Amino acid sequence: MAERIRVSVGDRTRGLITMDWKRDEFGIPAVPLTLEGTYTVTEDIFDLESWENRSTGKLRVKVYYKIDEFSGGEHEGFKLWLGDVANITIEPVKYIEAQDLEIKYPAQWPSGVPYVVLLTDSELTRLGFEYPEDATYTKPEHFRWISNNTEVADILDDGTIIPKSPGKVTFTLQAINNGKPERLAEITTQEIEIYDSGDASIVVPSMASPVYVMKNQDALILWTTNVMNKLREKAGEGQTPKDAHFRVQLFEGNWRLEELAGRTPVAQWAAPNAGELVNSTIFVIPGQHLTNVSEAGEPAYTVLIETAHPDRPELTLSAAAHIVVRPLPVSVQLDKSIGTGMTDDEKEVVLQWTMERFNAERGEFWFEVTKNGVPVPGSRITYDAQGGQFSHSGAGPSGGAYTLRWTRWHRTLPSRTSMSSASRRGTGRTKPGAPT
Repeated sequence: MAERIRVSVGDRTRGLITMDWKRDEFGIPAVPLTLEGTYTVTEDIFDLESWENRSTGKLRVKVYYKIDEFSGGEHEGFKLWLGDVANITIEPVKYIEAQDLEIKYPAQWPSGVPYVVLLTDSELTRLGFEYPEDATYTKPEHFRWISNNTEVADILDDGTIIPKSPGKVTFTLQAINNGKPERLAEITTQEIEIYDSGDASIVVPSMASPVYVMKNQDALILWTTNVMNKLREKAGEGQTPKDAHFRVQLFEGNWRLEELAGRTPVAQWAAPNAGELVNSTIFVIPGQHLTNVSEAGEPAYTVLIETAHPDRPELTLSAAAHIVVRPLPVSVQLDKSIGTGMTDDEKEVVLQWTMERFNAERGEFWFEVTKNGVPVPGSRITYDAQGGQFSHSGAGPSGGAYTLRWTRWHRTLPSRTSMSSASRRGTGRTKPGAPT
């Protein structure tokens, strides 16, 4: 299309907008045929403004067409369409400045003391922030948190503090303003103390369990502990402390910690062979082990984290986390190789589709052809989960085919083919269509 028609916010060579046919919900070019396109507002767009409009931020959208397809040169032969233009106004970019940022501390700190985080809090501390509502770059990826001492504590992208060892730490929030180094704005927290109290323990914070993943997707297990600090205290100043060796076991089912005794794990990992479990507070369960889908939102797996007590090695410290496994969505695809139209001489067309991951025990399915919004008699196909049968012999769990025939009504407006497939454990919908 760019060979014959160009739409631009600059001229026929600059500020070009990629155009495509406007499509309906089925992905088919809509009637009447309409070209549409989008462009991203950047500072470079301002460079295309005429000098008389620079102060107002106005741009003109222009349509060019090639009057002679044999004109030489990539940009030759294009003329302005009837002198027609559309005026638009681009709002200036609003960058976030350091003085615009404000860090929001918890109204109630989990430790009970402001600016103090315990190594073994059952609830992790989370910092928030505020910025001007009219700022341009405010998506989550436009901000980042940085710890000034990751040996004492780290911080997640959402502002959650991960304590590691006693000490003092600050966190810096950066507004990256679309990645422009000269526009980087930042603000730093007050000093926060990471404190150890009580006996050695392992804690899985409430925000870290259950973990929600898709089937066959890796699961990140997180815990906090003061064991490494206890080992440092035991070693004494100037001495190398012993390493804390953790073991992680994966069990099928939803169990409390005390119910795991005597049960056999389906997989397990232990330090030092698993080097990532030496002095660790995180572990990734490989997705290949997470094949059971949760029922009614209940955890499908229980994870046991263990390590030896630093003062009494014969005792084992432990904590449990849970994993909820969601099914992969159903995928339905209509075969469009037949094209999106046919001649009056044709009396039928075979509509074919494929499906992946359809749940024959709990699945829901419907297929239907409509003409001008009215269902074509006899075209509806459904699935009866109780009987395990599709209402049409040509349909099955992996796909199907339906022969659409017509006589009197074929000379009217296009009809559409719609279908949907769903599982009560998770849904995936698509509505591919083909005018006939």
